[in-house]
Amino acid sequence: MEFAQMQETWLAMAPDRRALWWQAAAAFALAMLLPLLLELLYFRRRAKAGSWLKLRLLSLLMAPLCFAVVWLPARAVSGPMALGVFYLLLLTVGPGLWFGSHAWLGRRLRPPMSWLESLVMAVLGLVLLFGLPLMAAQTAEMEMAKEARQLSASPRQAPDESLLPHRVLPPKLYRMPGVGLVWTQSLIAPEGLRLLSIDQRVAGPWTPSAGVSHPQFCTQGGDLHLMWSSQEPTPQLRLHWRDAYGQNHKASHFPATRPTAEGSEAEEFRIGLRPRGLDPSAPIPRSRVYLSMVLGAGPEPYMRALSQNDPEDPQDSDCILPGYQRPKIGHEGDIVQVGLTFQAPSGQPWLRADFRR
Repeated sequence: MEFAQMQETWLAMAPDRRALWWQAAAAFALAMLLPLLLELLYFRRRAKAGSWLKLRLLSLLMAPLCFAVVWLPARAVSGPMALGVFYLLLLTVGPGLWFGSHAWLGRRLRPPMSWLESLVMAVLGLVLLFGLPLMAAQTAEMEMAKEARQLSASPRQAPDESLLPHRVLPPKLYRMPGVGLVWTQSLIAPEGLRLLSIDQRVAGPWTPSAGVSHPQFCTQGGDLHLMWSSQEPTPQLRLHWRDAYGQNHKASHFPATRPTAEGSEAEEFRIGLRPRGLDPSAPIPRSRVYLSMVLGAGPEPYMRALSQNDPEDPQDSDCILPGYQRPKIGHEGDIVQVGLTFQAPSGQPWLRADFRR
């Protein structure tokens, strides 16, 4: 996880969950201090407390130096050679510098340290400065990812969010051939609102949707249109916008669908096909759409996906709205079929609904 994603997860945690993390951090700090305390008591009984302190200060100085000796040369080369240089230095120069410096200084201290005492202090210092922090960081990252997934399963509003200014229309249920039940919902923006960006959360922290496919939603100006099947996770979105006074805001939206009796309230989803256009029952994200069109005088139509940013088909929206008109591109002929794709449960092929003229 990136640091920004960890920060978002931390801010969204409940106070009792944060308290558990602080307790874990205190336990880790105690685990780091306890070996040092026992070590100090051991050397105090042998009248070597001053020598112990000097050798421990050396550990603090040598740690960044050993890291630099291993890391910087590896960064100076590129390609597969960088990994080879890193491991070579990690197994040779790094340990030699670390253990050699402890042994050399330990014998010159007054009172001097034995070779065994210097070696034990070097090993324990390696564990405390590198081993335990690395293990703690990996454990914290895994636990933070679990926290993010739990937050995704039970969405909550962040304390720094504003109220959503859009007019939220009720979710509408449709039935599609080959897919089953499909939900749609529209959020209508007020006058003067400028939608800046949208983040999405799927079993983890918030991630920006710019530059990646987002088949569960699309935008038309400041309006937001959602479409997802009953077998897909319900969208969890966070909108960033600028109001008519130039102030930036953000707010989350978690669609609240109602249980239905086997889709008894569902309407049949329809797409009216024109030679160069579509008229769907509800707005469709472009990344879900495949068009089958006649190519020149060929007997068989060919299929083409509609990307969110198609330079040959510039649109003001990444939605397919009623009244959509496709421009004439090359030898493309009439639209004869439309396919909509939906994600199936894990391990199964994608679902697809086909609409023919």
